[in-house]
Amino acid sequence: MKTLLPISFALFFALTLRADEKDGLVIEVPAAVKATLLREAGTAGKILELRREVDNGKTRYEAALRMDGLEYKAEVDATGELHQLELRDENAERTRLTVEQLPPVVRSLFGKLADEKSIKELQRIKPAYEFEAMANGKKYRFLTDHYGRLLKKERRNDKD
Repeated sequence: MKTLLPISFALFFALTLRADEKDGLVIEVPAAVKATLLREAGTAGKILELRREVDNGKTRYEAALRMDGLEYKAEVDATGELHQLELRDENAERTRLTVEQLPPVVRSLFGKLADEKSIKELQRIKPAYEFEAMANGKKYRFLTDHYGRLLKKERRNDKD
């Protein structure tokens, strides 16, 4: 019995992780997780690293993405639902705003990301702008910089 444990342990990892000569160790992920990460990274983006974590029986994936020359952290659950997309560095000093006060490029981005009519609690977070809105039928919190680059996209509970 003592020899079966190490063999079964090795077999488990052989089934979940595979070696790829070109890129190193690769984590097998559900198709929904891969689709979400590729959608968020966009055609010019790249997945830099990926980790799988299990906490209280729930599997989630954390990825580092490179988009528009910036590095983001993404958190996706096993069903492929995006819970958070965040620029790796941000500084915060908050000021409340209306949609009309936004620079045109930022307002345009908000319109592309979500339904502008559902925006609430709009804030400028130096050097960024923040809003909550519905996207794809789900509530998110978005954060952009003054150039209109997405800094953070975070899934919110419908109760919030």
